Amino acid sequence: MGCMLTEEHKGIVRRVHILHLKIPLLLGLLLGITIYAPFYYKFKRDFLQEAIQTFRSEDSSIEIRHKILDTLRSRPLMIRQAMDTADTVIQQKNVPVEVILGIMK
Repeated sequence: MGCMLTEEHKGIVRRVHILHLKIPLLLGLLLGITIYAPFYYKFKRDFLQEAIQTFRSEDSSIEIRHKILDTLRSRPLMIRQAMDTADTVIQQKNVPVEVILGIMK
């Protein structure tokens, strides 16, 4: 049986206490990450879907405007009149654009 100095004993106890302090802190950090990560990625996904929807609606608006302007190209209209007509048609929410394109042709 050996003899141990008080300083050695306190050093060993301090290292054990630090080790037992690090383990719960790391587990708490891991728990926090596992709780936070799904909410973070869901928020990012929702934000990206909203941005994609905005781009798609803008793209469809541009495509519709292009179709209307192609239809009005054969008419004796000035460019400004054709643009005003296209904008007015796009702003109509209760009438489908395909119906208006059919009437124009």
